[in-house]
Amino acid sequence: MAAIKAFKKIFKNPIVLLPDLLLALFVILMTQLAVLISGVRSVIPEEAEELTIEILRDFFGQNYAQILWAIGIFFFITFVVGVIEKIIKLELLLQLFLAPIHQVHHSQKSQQTMQLLVQK
Repeated sequence: MAAIKAFKKIFKNPIVLLPDLLLALFVILMTQLAVLISGVRSVIPEEAEELTIEILRDFFGQNYAQILWAIGIFFFITFVVGVIEKIIKLELLLQLFLAPIHQVHHSQKSQQTMQLLVQK
């Protein structure tokens, strides 16, 4: 039951899904950039039949530093952006789920204050 209520709250507040969508878009762009930097696209022929193990072995043997550099940058940047995305999502979820609790606590304090004023 709790999971269903959580999904209902999330879909009533689609802003919570925004960090995940932005992270997915970022990963796609970073993958394209890593492929571009590494030069892997230049070795892939238009027809898959022409791609052989020897061609791949030669390409990776000649460009291993460039490929490792692109993969390292990809993982580092996506890790940093992924952590930032999780922090933003946590903040949004905390605001979404704790806001009603804060409102109840605030209204209880207001009610106690009103009772003290009435008693005086």
